[in-house]
Order: sequence, then C-alpha cells, then structure tokens
Amino acid sequence: MRLIEIDADANQKFLVPFEGVNIEVKLVFKDSGFWIGNFTYEDKAIYGLTLASRVLLLNGLNLPFDFIIDDKNASLDPYELTSFDEQFSLYLLEREDMINNRGYDVE
Repeated sequence: MRLIEIDADANQKFLVPFEGVNIEVKLVFKDSGFWIGNFTYEDKAIYGLTLASRVLLLNGLNLPFDFIIDDKNASLDPYELTSFDEQFSLYLLEREDMINNRGYDVE
C-alpha cells in the first residue's frame, strides 16, 4: 500500500507509477462539496467517480491495483478542498495487496 499525495488544488492531474506503467489520475473538486476522479490505466478507464471513503474506488474493473481513501475513523467522505491535507489519505493498493484482498492475481 502506497500513500498518494493530494494537493489542495481544485483541478489536478498526475501520474502514479505502477509496475513500469503509469496510472493517470485526474481529480476535480466540485463547489457542492465533493471530489470527482478519472482514472486511466492502459486501455481501461473510469470517469466521473465520486471519491468515497473506505471503499475500493476501482472495484469491478478487475485491475491488478486499486485506490482507497482512509478517513481516519471519521466515517465521512472527502468534502472540502483541503480534505486531503489532514483528515483524508489516498492510498494505492498494489498487486500484493489486491491478491491478499481478492485471493487471486490479475494480469
């Protein structure tokens, strides 16, 4: 599991290295109080995903990784532009984490 640093920028795009390939992440904070994410990896993508705590964000795409948001026991979803400064953390669950979670590997 690897921490991914999120800035307090309402529109951000960055690459997350994963096994020699990059995962493209685009995050947008909406004024109504929530974060939206777009995730692209090779030929798979998901757009307009509302970031929620304590769930696998890319569940169902059958990827060798996933992202999860830790709310540090607040039982909330990220709701402010500065949510990732102190209250919330975004983590990349790597292949080994996903094998332990699912019980099988994905190519």
